[in-house]
Amino acid sequence: MNNYEPISPLSDFPSHESSALSVNKKDHHNDKKAKKKVGKEKAKRKKAESKCAELKYKRKADKKLAAERQRSYELACELKFHRQLIHLLYPDLDRKLGECSGGENQNES
Repeated sequence: MNNYEPISPLSDFPSHESSALSVNKKDHHNDKKAKKKVGKEKAKRKKAESKCAELKYKRKADKKLAAERQRSYELACELKFHRQLIHLLYPDLDRKLGECSGGENQNES
């Protein structure tokens, strides 16, 4: 009356079949690991590239800022030089300018 065969456990299979099943599982697991590793490497590379681009941008901005500071310093020195030259050439210019504007000369003490 019973026409079915009981399912035999895995140990009843020949050893090469069971090992093939476990190899397939290992391959699948290794494929997942490899894909995950590739994904991580891509992410690292992308992060490194963006950091490199950011540093490159910062260096460029720092160079521009340094050039602007240098130019500002040069202009300040030039202005100071011209003021000294004017005071040497026209020592009474401050007094004359004070008289023209109607105010008192604050430099005289």
